[in-house]
Amino acid sequence: MARLPYVEATSTGATVVGNYRGNWSPYIPRNLILRYTAPGELVLDQMAGSGTAPVECKLLGRRAAGVDINSEFI
Repeated sequence: MARLPYVEATSTGATVVGNYRGNWSPYIPRNLILRYTAPGELVLDQMAGSGTAPVECKLLGRRAAGVDINSEFI
C-alpha cells in the first residue's frame, strides 16, 4: 500500500502537500462529500491523484477507496 504525501489538516479541510500537478483545493471535494454522502458511507475516487478527496473523507467520517492510473502518486 502506497503512502499519501504529507497532509496538513485544518478545521476547514486538508491540504495535500506534494509535487502532484493536479492538486485540488480541499474545499471542492469537501463540499461534494458533505452534500452527497452521509457519515460512514463509502466514497470511490477513481482519479485519486495525490489523495485530496480520500483525506477529506477521513476527516469527515466517510470511508474512501482511491485509485489512479499513475501509481507514482497513489
